[in-house]
Parts: sequence; structure tokens; C-alpha cells
Amino acid sequence: MQAEWAAKATQLEWRGDITMEEVEKHVTKKDLWVVFQGEVYDITQYVLAHPGGNMCFLPPNPRDITRTFMSVHRHVDPKIWEKLKIGKLV
Repeated sequence: MQAEWAAKATQLEWRGDITMEEVEKHVTKKDLWVVFQGEVYDITQYVLAHPGGNMCFLPPNPRDITRTFMSVHRHVDPKIWEKLKIGKLV
């Protein structure tokens, strides 16, 4: 299912350098950004396909999902989000 989703995902535009303050402004189901391994992703289009639902991405959960992802989803290739990468955390 994840591979199918990734193939259909819309490629997002690169925004460049993004601060954590900017990431923290995008915390709703309709506008959701996260940080993974120092890169910023707009996962808005992904949250509906996430098997665990969207609550794990919404506050009060941290914006940087690296630690959680690596401990819970080691079997999932993070490249499925490649089209959602919009910038680098600075």
C-alpha cells in the first residue's frame, strides 16, 4: 500500500532552508510539516494514507519524527516520502 501511495503522490516544490519555527506553524491535518533526519517534509497528503492514522503526527507529538520513525518503522523505506521533501532544517 505504501509503495502504491508513493507512486501516486504529488511532487512538492522545494522551498529551501526552513526553520523549526516555520515547521511549527504547520501542525494541522490540512497543513502538516515534519522533520525527518534534518529534512522538512510536507506530509499533508500522506497522513490520510498512514496506516496508524494522523494523530501520531499532530501536537503534542514532536515535529521531528526521526527518533519515533527509526524505533517503530525500521521496516519502512523513508524514500516513500521523497516527493514530499520541501526543504532542509536550519
